[in-house]
Amino acid sequence: MQCQRDKKINWSAFRRTVVFIDAANIIYSLRSLGWRMDYKKLYQFFSSNSRCQDIYFYTSMRPNNQKDKKWLNLLRRIGYKTRVRQLKFIRKSDGSVEPKGNLDGYIFIDALDRLADYDTCILLSGDSDFEILVDYLHQKSKQAVVCSARTHVAWGLRRKADKYISLQYFKKFAEYKKTNSDIKSERSEFSSRPKPGETSNPE
Repeated sequence: MQCQRDKKINWSAFRRTVVFIDAANIIYSLRSLGWRMDYKKLYQFFSSNSRCQDIYFYTSMRPNNQKDKKWLNLLRRIGYKTRVRQLKFIRKSDGSVEPKGNLDGYIFIDALDRLADYDTCILLSGDSDFEILVDYLHQKSKQAVVCSARTHVAWGLRRKADKYISLQYFKKFAEYKKTNSDIKSERSEFSSRPKPGETSNPE
């Protein structure tokens, strides 16, 4: 296992790839790093620099939320294959509300279903549940590349991956830069922003 930050990576060495993006894990990872991802740039990066067969994006959405629907439609127009689960809000015993929208199972199914189509699985997540997936991929003579942040990646997953790449590596290629039109759009959509305790997909 190697950690790559500023070093040049030969993406063609991974041969055919399929990318799986765990949105929740990546959003929180990027918050800890202090920057936002431009997912159009990220899609273009993988499409241009690797033998990428497909890019999957897994996210939850708030019920009947137009902003989330708009976000998903944008991802689909870019070219992502989206997997969506409705976000649920679970009230805990202390009265607080916890959002739930885990899509790990969807990632497992797609990674196994597409097994014949890739040589390397590129997983943008740090969830420890994927250690089992990496073990299985190795049994099938596949490679696994894990991309996450140091504070949001399970040590076992990082250790088992054929290569670990810090999300900081992608900052120079795919950082989101806010434009004047984005600022105006955010102001007009202020009323649709999540209430305390909710989470929002667009990052």
